[in-house]
Amino acid sequence: MLDIERSFILPLKNEIHEIREMQLKDARNAKSKRFLDELYARVKMNEPTFAAWLNGSCEVLDMEGSELRLGFYHPIHMAKVYEGRGVVEQVASELLKRPVTLRVERIVRDGRPG
Repeated sequence: MLDIERSFILPLKNEIHEIREMQLKDARNAKSKRFLDELYARVKMNEPTFAAWLNGSCEVLDMEGSELRLGFYHPIHMAKVYEGRGVVEQVASELLKRPVTLRVERIVRDGRPG
């Protein structure tokens, strides 16, 4: 391997890969945010009191398979949403155009498990 390749090209390739990974993560986060905003808005139309438990209290952890995983910052929000999960599952299934089951878990504000 040439010195120039070792000192310039390989670090540049690594940097490009890191930038691409950050772009993909940003795109996933934007998609999750749009989904959660729409979920809240649709639940609010029919269940405004219940919808308040979704307002800024959670993050989408996964919505790709048959489960919708939401991470909640506070246990009370998590418990209330899980109690009314049928509403969330129905609206989420409509939005995602496939049946989904709600799964909830506790997280800290930056998305890590709590």
